[in-house]
Amino acid sequence: MATKYIKAYIKICYNAKKENRKKNKDTYYEKHHIKPKSLGGSDYKSNLVLLTGREHYITHFLLYKHYKSINNKNGIIKMGYSFFRMCQITQNNDVRYKSKNYEIAKNAVANSNKLLNTGKLKPESIEIARKMGLANKGKPAWNKGLPSPQRKIVCPYCNKEGGAANMRRYHFNNCKFIS
Repeated sequence: MATKYIKAYIKICYNAKKENRKKNKDTYYEKHHIKPKSLGGSDYKSNLVLLTGREHYITHFLLYKHYKSINNKNGIIKMGYSFFRMCQITQNNDVRYKSKNYEIAKNAVANSNKLLNTGKLKPESIEIARKMGLANKGKPAWNKGLPSPQRKIVCPYCNKEGGAANMRRYHFNNCKFIS
């Protein structure tokens, strides 16, 4: 039996697919796997749809709620983690979440961790870990996620040096010396 969450999910994906969207400079879209790869979906064009940022966020939320409502352990773990990742801070340090959704996402990943009986999510196989390593190979450390607070970085506008967290908060795009 399809839940109300999966019905809404299918409707979003179907409408986006029907529009035959194309990536261009004028409109921002994100690729989304209709059947998630982590649950056996493929990279075939028929399994991909272009969604707006908001639609993408909502679809991950709906998938998590669906698997939680049908009590599917594997789905809860994988979709809980993917929804939580949607709520993470972006590379530009822009916040992507509202506090209520962040709380739901934190609970989602906490439930996933409980189901795995570990304190931390681990890749399911060596192959996934290898792919993750290859994806980050050659990228600077700051591009692999948020930099460690001990690392010093320099603001290009005022040449002040400091810890990564404070520098990203008060300098770069927020620097007083931007002309």
